[in-house]
Amino acid sequence: MAIVPGTKTAIVELCQCLLNKGDLALLPDPGYPDYLSGLAIAEAEIRTMPLKEENKYLPDYTNINESTWQKAKLMFLNYPNNQLEQLHLMLF
Repeated sequence: MAIVPGTKTAIVELCQCLLNKGDLALLPDPGYPDYLSGLAIAEAEIRTMPLKEENKYLPDYTNINESTWQKAKLMFLNYPNNQLEQLHLMLF
């Protein structure tokens, strides 16, 4: 548990705790802009996962190659429109 003054601070601190310089993070695009701030401070590499209408604004995990999966240390997930009430069931 961490007590932080807000989401932005939490994202920056999370990136600093979990990532080392050069580690890879996967980001949704579009996504919360402050993900980039945390990753920049951690000096992490970034790969984007486009959220397209034809895929119901979900990441297409089949477009992520095996080497990227193996290298990724962190993946941020979000839905580009928080106001849209839609449930996505995903099995991992």
